[in-house]
Amino acid sequence: MEIINEAEKAAETDIWSLMQFTENLRRQYGKEPWSMEILLKKLYVRRMAADIGITRIYASGKMVCMETNMSKKVFKLMTDSMSSEMHRNSLFFDGNEIKVISTILLYLY
Repeated sequence: MEIINEAEKAAETDIWSLMQFTENLRRQYGKEPWSMEILLKKLYVRRMAADIGITRIYASGKMVCMETNMSKKVFKLMTDSMSSEMHRNSLFFDGNEIKVISTILLYLY
């Protein structure tokens, strides 16, 4: 449990602290077990999301919703920089949320 708390604390600081924690963990104990790998991946996703202004991620039906404090202008800049049209077209900005429609649903429309 102490290692999990340390991982969460590193993730709260910044991405570099989390990366350093992960490297030190692997240096000390070797490759992490699958359950720890999943936890680390979740922490990396949350940290990167926080770095671009996403404060909450949740599922709503077949959509993933992300509460954000980013402006529409920043959202447009982010989507314009995406190389994948499929991913770009699956994102919608709605007030203070970014909604992601499942890519499987896109093929049905």
